[in-house]
Amino acid sequence: MRQRSISRRSLRTKKVYQSLIGALQWVIQIGRFDIQTAVMTLSRYRAMPRQGHLDRVKRIHGYLFKMCHATIKIRTDAPDFLNIPVKLYDWESGNTPAMLMQRKRFLWMLPHQKESR
Repeated sequence: MRQRSISRRSLRTKKVYQSLIGALQWVIQIGRFDIQTAVMTLSRYRAMPRQGHLDRVKRIHGYLFKMCHATIKIRTDAPDFLNIPVKLYDWESGNTPAMLMQRKRFLWMLPHQKESR
């Protein structure tokens, strides 16, 4: 009789644990990514949860209840490109800052080279 009550209790605890984990996975799907690692870690023990695992799952549910207004905000508006400064280059003559720097280095090296005959 005692063995049967223990197995029924553990089966009930297991089903409660599995349903709480499933609810947390659903919460992750709708956007609460901050609990993803904890839920993934606790999901490993779905087949045979212990009391400590159930306590941790209840703690995550308490965290969600306490932080119900916490959200991850994603910007969906288009960026404003009007405030970006425009640099004008003369692309036809090749006078970009990189090209000017290369010419300056090249001209600096010319007088220092030895003549070979």
